[in-house]
Amino acid sequence: MKIVFIFCARHYYNYDDEQFGLNFLREKGHEIEIWSAVNWRYYPKIIEVPRNVHSGELIYIDSSEELEKRLNLIPRDEKVHFIVYAYHDYCKVTEKIRALIVKHGFCFSNLTEASDIVEVRFHKTKLFYLFKECYRILQLLVYGFRCMLPKCSPEIVERRDYFLSSLRGPLLYKSQFNFVRCRNAYNYFPNYLEVFSKRNVIIPHTDYTYYLKNKEIEQEKPIAVFIDEYEIGHSDWVKIGKDFPIKDSKKYFEELNNLFDKIERTFSVSVLIAAHPKAEYSGNEFGGREIIFGKTAELIASSKFAIYLYGTSLTNILLRNRPFFHIYTSMHTIDNPAYKYIEKVNRILKTKLLSTKEISDSLELEEYINVPGDSMDKIISYYIVDSKSSKTDFEIIEQCISGCRS
Repeated sequence: MKIVFIFCARHYYNYDDEQFGLNFLREKGHEIEIWSAVNWRYYPKIIEVPRNVHSGELIYIDSSEELEKRLNLIPRDEKVHFIVYAYHDYCKVTEKIRALIVKHGFCFSNLTEASDIVEVRFHKTKLFYLFKECYRILQLLVYGFRCMLPKCSPEIVERRDYFLSSLRGPLLYKSQFNFVRCRNAYNYFPNYLEVFSKRNVIIPHTDYTYYLKNKEIEQEKPIAVFIDEYEIGHSDWVKIGKDFPIKDSKKYFEELNNLFDKIERTFSVSVLIAAHPKAEYSGNEFGGREIIFGKTAELIASSKFAIYLYGTSLTNILLRNRPFFHIYTSMHTIDNPAYKYIEKVNRILKTKLLSTKEISDSLELEEYINVPGDSMDKIISYYIVDSKSSKTDFEIIEQCISGCRS
């Protein structure tokens, strides 16, 4: 079977083969293609292609005409299945993508993004989602009315179109499956009526796959790992129209390196940098410390403890029950776009926050170590994996779509 991944709102990066199970699917004998509609989706916001975008295999789809052309090239007797990522990003463009796939007679499945720890919400019933969808319909009516008024702004039209697409798209262009990365990802559904669908298949968080593959590597080494979020240039901030969290990179790295120096002296460890997949570093930012790409899960598994700001790599810390420092810098003030993430993680996990601004010889670092413990089981079940399944995310996906008609 040919499996075509369509990334609606992102490029295809160098370390995506593992994240999206491409190596596993190829081993199962499937032919893989990767299409990206990121330029079409965000035009004209994104112009430059990051240096760490995967070269060679990526096909850019920049318009509906280009997508039609690609779909027409697929023989009608070929067994093919489209996986459209991410499900929550429903707008006129991503609705059109699904509409054209259906028009050409092909099957597709939606894949949700792995939810963020700051979005963890407990005890949500289906009645809750029903009321939430009613509220969205009300918002659509309000924006529709405002669009009829004189001097209606483009932003109002854009919001109306968003609510219209997210309401009708999932109902008009039904997927074969909605692959939902744990229960918390229901919060990402564009149309909450789809929460009731029998086509939903719960799969684990991406990092659970790494955990299963590397359960045996927990040989603690004298290292601490800093989980980098590439705050000086992460492209996701550009896509949502916000400034990078860190503008003064010199001060940022100075504070981090002061902390790393103290950690190394206090605990007799070496601090390694688990670089964000989208990071583009020269190599000198962290005081000559080793910067490692694509090995975050393995580094956490073998580390003495982790150094964490915010982000989805918290899953590896929780699954490994690894002690960690929860840090923030002097630049993470209330007006910083990353502040809410740090604050929410602190509130949800009740962490002891360590400010890099307060590093001194007299500071007792031991007092700021957080240990996950059994209290995290509930968060793990909502956010990472419903039950400790022996199957990875793409083992479940492959099993489902292999039985689909083309």
